[in-house]
Amino acid sequence: MKNTGKYNVYHGVVAVGRWVLFAVVAFLILFPVYWIFISSITPSGELFKTPIDYLPDHPTLESYKFLIQNVGLLSKIGNTVLIVGITLVISTVLCAMAAYGFSRFNSKGVSVAFAFVLATMLIPEVVTARPLYEFMQKVKLYDTYPGLILLYISTVIPFTVLILRNFVGEIPISLEEAAAIFTETVYDRSAADEAGNRYGLHYQLYYLSE
Repeated sequence: MKNTGKYNVYHGVVAVGRWVLFAVVAFLILFPVYWIFISSITPSGELFKTPIDYLPDHPTLESYKFLIQNVGLLSKIGNTVLIVGITLVISTVLCAMAAYGFSRFNSKGVSVAFAFVLATMLIPEVVTARPLYEFMQKVKLYDTYPGLILLYISTVIPFTVLILRNFVGEIPISLEEAAAIFTETVYDRSAADEAGNRYGLHYQLYYLSE
C-alpha cells in the first residue's frame, strides 16, 4: 500500500510538472503574438510610454487603415494566398507520388535518388541565390508569378518528400492489396454487367429484325 501511495504521488507530481511546463512554453510562444497585436491597435503616441499598458486605453485601427490605403496590404495578401495555394497543390501532388515510389520500391537506384533529394536540403540558400537569380532572368521568369511558384516548389520538395515518405511507410501494404482486390472486383463486375447488357441488346435487336 505504501509503494502504491508513493507511486500515485510520483505520477501526480509528474503530471502537474508536465502541465506547468506546457503552460510556460505556451506563454513564451503566445505572449509575443499577443504583444504584436496589442501594439498594432495602440496609438503611436502611447507605444513607448511608461509604465507599459498591456491593454491600450484608446485602441485604434489607424495602423491597419494606413497599411490598406498606402501600402496595398490586401493586394499583397492576395498575391501570397495565390502563390502559396498553387505551390501547396502542385508540391503535394508531386511529393505524394515521389514519396510513394521511394517508400514502396527498394532498389539501389531509388535509394540513390532519395539520397540526392535529401542532399539538396544541405545546400545553403545563400549559395543558390545568385545562380537562381541569373536563371530566372535568362528564362524571363524574374518578378513573375510562375517564377515564384517554381522557386517555392523546388524549395519545399525535399522536406515534403521526406515527411510523406515516412507517412506512406507506416501504411500497411496489406491495405493497398485489399484496395487493389476490391477495385479489380468492382471493375470485373462492371465489365460483366456491361457485356451482359450489350449481349442482351444485341439479341433483342436480332429478334426484332427477324
